[in-house]
Amino acid sequence: MKARYSCHLALFVLLLLLNATQTVFANETPWQEVAPGAELRLISANKMSGDGFVHAAIQLRMEPGLKTYWRIPGETGIPMIANWEGSTNVKTAKMLWPMPTRSLAYEVMDYIYEGDLTIPLQVVLATDDRNAILNARLNLGICSDICVPVLWKGSLQIDLEKPSTGHAFRIQAAYAKVPIEDDRADAPFEKMGYDVALDQFITLPAADPLTNKTLILDLPKSLLLFDLPHSDPESGLLTVESLADFDLSTLVGQQIRLTYDSAVGPFTKLVKIEALSRVDLLSENK
Repeated sequence: MKARYSCHLALFVLLLLLNATQTVFANETPWQEVAPGAELRLISANKMSGDGFVHAAIQLRMEPGLKTYWRIPGETGIPMIANWEGSTNVKTAKMLWPMPTRSLAYEVMDYIYEGDLTIPLQVVLATDDRNAILNARLNLGICSDICVPVLWKGSLQIDLEKPSTGHAFRIQAAYAKVPIEDDRADAPFEKMGYDVALDQFITLPAADPLTNKTLILDLPKSLLLFDLPHSDPESGLLTVESLADFDLSTLVGQQIRLTYDSAVGPFTKLVKIEALSRVDLLSENK
């Protein structure tokens, strides 16, 4: 699957640029159609958490056959990019990405969302004022066989005097799909090795087959895209290659981010890349 970044682009013809703008409402912006069969809005629980932020969210409703993309869109997807400039009394707004699905349609690997999607936001206010306005500028793609690039602008009023129990429930439910830091004593993928002989990353497989199947590798400060994991028939190790012509040996000593699902929910962790051969990794596990 290497070097396929430019393949199948004919399936993703850019037909339309929607520039939709919403005005301020307490707790939510109205649903607005941003592409045929897709609606978007912002919501807020209007309640300060114990960690000092306000729970808010981006919500998308997409009809069957439509999809949008994860923070790493894959080989042909359009990433969602958020800009909060011009907000009032907002210090930061952090997006918490739910676990995506790996799509291999048309022999192209993308990371997608389908159906109803809620992306939680952790909004930190700049002052003790209990009112704020979150101004959003969202660039995203809504795709089927073709892709519609969308520009959506909206303003969400945050009023801590008017909490919303319904939106609080919706946002908390969405957190169940957001990968959390895997600090379990028996967490998988303790080590990530680089095998110079085959120019691959290698790691011991997890006990949970779902974890192995859904494993995604990415670099925190790079857009380098990696292939899906494969099970090596001889060693039983999981192997992962780059989808670009890139010297993976230059990454030894750096941290790589792992994201994966499991029977008890999605997880993420950072692991240091080590120069380890298959023999080394298997020997250390004895």
